[in-house]
Amino acid sequence: MSPISTKNIKTKETADLTPYEGVKVQIMAHNKFNPDFVVVAMNKDDKTVHDVYKINIKTKETTLLQKNWGTVNGWKVTRDLKVKSAQEAQEDGSYILKIKQDDGNWIEAFHWGIEDSLNSGSSHFSPDGKNLYI
Repeated sequence: MSPISTKNIKTKETADLTPYEGVKVQIMAHNKFNPDFVVVAMNKDDKTVHDVYKINIKTKETTLLQKNWGTVNGWKVTRDLKVKSAQEAQEDGSYILKIKQDDGNWIEAFHWGIEDSLNSGSSHFSPDGKNLYI
Protein backbone atom coordinates (compact mmCIF):
# COMPACT_ATOMS: atom_id res chain seq x y z
CA MET A 1 0.00 0.00 0.00
CA SER A 2 1.84 3.01 -1.26
CA PRO A 3 1.30 6.04 -3.47
CA ILE A 4 0.31 5.34 -7.05
CA SER A 5 2.09 6.91 -9.98
CA THR A 6 2.24 6.61 -13.75
CA LYS A 7 5.30 6.69 -15.96
CA ASN A 8 5.38 7.68 -19.61
CA ILE A 9 7.54 5.08 -21.32
CA LYS A 10 8.68 7.45 -24.07
CA THR A 11 9.39 10.62 -22.06
CA LYS A 12 10.22 8.86 -18.76
CA GLU A 13 8.00 11.47 -17.06
CA THR A 14 6.43 10.31 -13.80
CA ALA A 15 3.13 11.62 -12.43
CA ASP A 16 1.95 10.99 -8.87
CA LEU A 17 -1.77 10.12 -8.85
CA THR A 18 -2.04 10.08 -5.05
CA PRO A 19 0.12 12.96 -3.77
CA TYR A 20 -1.11 12.76 -0.19
CA GLU A 21 1.34 12.66 2.72
CA GLY A 22 1.02 9.59 4.95
CA VAL A 23 -1.90 8.08 3.02
CA LYS A 24 -2.15 4.34 2.37
CA VAL A 25 -3.48 3.43 -1.08
CA GLN A 26 -4.71 0.11 -2.48
CA ILE A 27 -5.51 -0.42 -6.15
CA MET A 28 -8.94 -2.02 -6.41
CA ALA A 29 -9.68 -1.98 -10.12
CA HIS A 30 -8.28 -1.02 -13.50
CA ASN A 31 -9.37 -2.69 -16.70
CA LYS A 32 -9.45 -2.48 -20.48
CA PHE A 33 -13.10 -1.38 -20.44
CA ASN A 34 -12.20 1.87 -18.59
CA PRO A 35 -8.52 2.37 -19.43
CA ASP A 36 -8.36 6.01 -18.33
CA PHE A 37 -9.42 5.26 -14.77
CA VAL A 38 -8.14 3.43 -11.71
CA VAL A 39 -10.25 2.77 -8.62
CA VAL A 40 -8.41 2.91 -5.31
CA ALA A 41 -9.15 2.64 -1.62
CA MET A 42 -7.29 5.16 0.49
CA ASN A 43 -7.35 6.61 3.97
CA LYS A 44 -7.06 10.21 2.79
CA ASP A 45 -9.75 11.75 5.03
CA ASP A 46 -9.61 9.39 8.01
CA LYS A 47 -6.48 7.39 8.76
CA THR A 48 -8.54 4.56 10.32
CA VAL A 49 -10.68 3.68 7.27
CA HIS A 50 -10.35 3.46 3.50
CA ASP A 51 -12.82 5.30 1.26
CA VAL A 52 -13.13 4.42 -2.44
CA TYR A 53 -12.03 6.87 -5.14
CA LYS A 54 -11.88 6.86 -8.93
CA ILE A 55 -8.83 8.58 -10.41
CA ASN A 56 -8.65 9.77 -14.00
CA ILE A 57 -5.16 8.72 -15.08
CA LYS A 58 -4.92 11.43 -17.75
CA THR A 59 -6.22 14.44 -15.78
CA LYS A 60 -5.38 13.19 -12.24
CA GLU A 61 -8.90 14.18 -11.16
CA THR A 62 -9.95 12.22 -8.06
CA THR A 63 -13.63 11.49 -7.38
CA LEU A 64 -15.02 9.99 -4.18
CA LEU A 65 -17.13 6.93 -5.08
CA GLN A 66 -17.95 5.57 -1.63
CA LYS A 67 -17.38 6.87 1.88
CA ASN A 68 -16.55 4.24 4.50
CA TRP A 69 -19.15 4.34 7.26
CA GLY A 70 -16.57 3.09 9.73
CA THR A 71 -16.74 -0.70 9.80
CA VAL A 72 -15.94 -1.66 6.19
CA ASN A 73 -12.66 -3.50 5.75
CA GLY A 74 -13.14 -4.58 2.14
CA TRP A 75 -14.84 -3.35 -1.01
CA LYS A 76 -15.59 -4.96 -4.38
CA VAL A 77 -16.06 -3.08 -7.63
CA THR A 78 -17.87 -4.12 -10.81
CA ARG A 79 -16.28 -4.14 -14.26
CA ASP A 80 -17.83 -0.72 -14.92
CA LEU A 81 -16.01 0.57 -11.82
CA LYS A 82 -18.99 0.92 -9.50
CA VAL A 83 -18.67 0.05 -5.82
CA LYS A 84 -21.22 -2.68 -5.25
CA SER A 85 -20.19 -4.71 -2.20
CA ALA A 86 -18.78 -4.03 1.23
CA GLN A 87 -17.40 -6.42 3.80
CA GLU A 88 -18.15 -5.20 7.31
CA ALA A 89 -16.20 -6.38 10.35
CA GLN A 90 -18.27 -7.05 13.46
CA GLU A 91 -17.15 -6.70 17.08
CA ASP A 92 -17.46 -10.46 17.65
CA GLY A 93 -15.04 -11.23 14.80
CA SER A 94 -17.71 -12.18 12.28
CA TYR A 95 -18.31 -10.46 8.95
CA ILE A 96 -21.32 -9.17 7.07
CA LEU A 97 -21.32 -8.84 3.30
CA LYS A 98 -23.49 -5.98 2.06
CA ILE A 99 -24.61 -5.31 -1.50
CA LYS A 100 -25.39 -1.84 -2.85
CA GLN A 101 -28.80 -1.67 -4.48
CA ASP A 102 -29.64 0.44 -7.54
CA ASP A 103 -31.31 3.02 -5.26
CA GLY A 104 -28.04 3.45 -3.30
CA ASN A 105 -29.17 1.55 -0.20
CA TRP A 106 -27.06 -1.26 1.22
CA ILE A 107 -28.61 -4.60 2.19
CA GLU A 108 -27.13 -7.53 4.09
CA ALA A 109 -26.51 -10.40 1.70
CA PHE A 110 -24.43 -12.82 3.73
CA HIS A 111 -23.04 -13.31 7.22
CA TRP A 112 -20.26 -15.61 8.33
CA GLY A 113 -19.04 -16.24 11.85
CA ILE A 114 -15.60 -15.91 13.36
CA GLU A 115 -14.89 -19.61 12.71
CA ASP A 116 -15.12 -18.94 8.96
CA SER A 117 -13.63 -15.44 8.90
CA LEU A 118 -10.14 -16.46 7.77
CA ASN A 119 -11.26 -18.53 4.78
CA SER A 120 -14.47 -16.82 3.65
CA GLY A 121 -15.24 -13.70 1.70
CA SER A 122 -16.16 -12.37 -1.69
CA SER A 123 -13.95 -12.74 -4.74
CA HIS A 124 -15.30 -10.66 -7.64
CA PHE A 125 -18.38 -9.75 -9.64
CA SER A 126 -19.47 -11.40 -12.86
CA PRO A 127 -18.87 -9.31 -16.01
CA ASP A 128 -22.45 -8.00 -15.97
CA GLY A 129 -22.20 -7.03 -12.28
CA LYS A 130 -25.23 -9.11 -11.32
CA ASN A 131 -23.47 -11.95 -9.49
CA LEU A 132 -20.85 -11.81 -6.76
CA TYR A 133 -18.66 -14.85 -6.31
CA ILE A 134 -18.09 -15.78 -2.66
